[in-house]
Parts: sequence; structure tokens; C-alpha cells
Amino acid sequence: MEASPTSSGLRHHTKIAINSFFHILLLFSALLVLFLLVIAPKEKQVLESQLSHAIDNHVPQFLADADARSGGALKPALANADEELAVLQVTYDRPDEATRNFNWILIVGALGFLVALIGIILALVLTLKVAARVSMGRFMAAVVTENVVLFAFIGLVEYLFFVHVSSKYVPILPYEIAKVIQNDFKKILS
Repeated sequence: MEASPTSSGLRHHTKIAINSFFHILLLFSALLVLFLLVIAPKEKQVLESQLSHAIDNHVPQFLADADARSGGALKPALANADEELAVLQVTYDRPDEATRNFNWILIVGALGFLVALIGIILALVLTLKVAARVSMGRFMAAVVTENVVLFAFIGLVEYLFFVHVSSKYVPILPYEIAKVIQNDFKKILS
């Protein structure tokens, strides 16, 4: 029995949908893995490095100037601030729960999206295979091969771009961090 033009068109569009959803699944999976294993840790490292640089290079001079303007009263006051510094240590000793929960919800949401994509692909494949009696073996092999090869090259380019360009870009210059620290100190001390 020959497929009607409508049935043939539906099969064609369903195959395009399967290919598209599989493409999105691979892209989203690759980006999620790259983000979790490479980008997020690197961003954290860069931010910590910038903050340390700003504090090490600008706060001592700011405190020395402030101590001089206070007639030498600031340094002894800070030297006796062990209790206040201990409170800061306890307060910031562990990560903020709200931020940790927010990040966890993002990851769970991303994984849920991946599961939904897999479900959509399976539903489309099973619909063609069972309801329309279309042989899916060769088609799925071609879809998987085409997308894996394509994403291997795209992933390599994205990774190289991140390692050699994006991760080396400094979005906040150290003097901007120092200005924020200085302005915050002025607000606190005034």
C-alpha cells in the first residue's frame, strides 16, 4: 500500500521534528556539561582572583590613608576588632543558602528540560514506528551520526573560544572593584 501525499508529508515533517529535537537535545546537553564542568568553575576562579587582586592592591592603601586622616585612630580600632571580624567569619563561612538553592533549581530545571526533550523524541519516533509503520533504524542512525559529528566540531570550536578568548576577558577591571569597595567603605563610615 502506497502512502498518501498527506501521510508522506506528515512523515517528512515528523522526521524533521525528530532531527530538530535531537539537535536541540545535543546542543543543550553539550552546553550544560560545558557550563557545569568548565565555565562555572572558571568564572568562580576569575571572580575570586579579581577580588583578591583588588583587595590586595587597593584596600591597604585606602586603610593607610583613612588611618592618617583619623589621626592614627583607625589602625588601633581595627586591631581591636577581633570580635567583629569573627562575626564576619562565621557569617560568610558557608555559602548563602538562597543562592545555593537558586543554582540547584536551575540545574534541576535544565535536567528536566533534557528529560522532556528525550520524551518528545521518543514519542515522535514511536508514533512513526508504531502508528505509521515507518522503519526508523536507518533514519535514527543518520540523525545521530550527523548530529554527533556536527556537535563534535561545534563543541570543539566553542570550547576553544571559551578557553582562549572568553575566559581571558576581564569584564570588571580591578580599579572598578576598588571603587566599589571604596564607596562602600565611605557609606559605612559616614
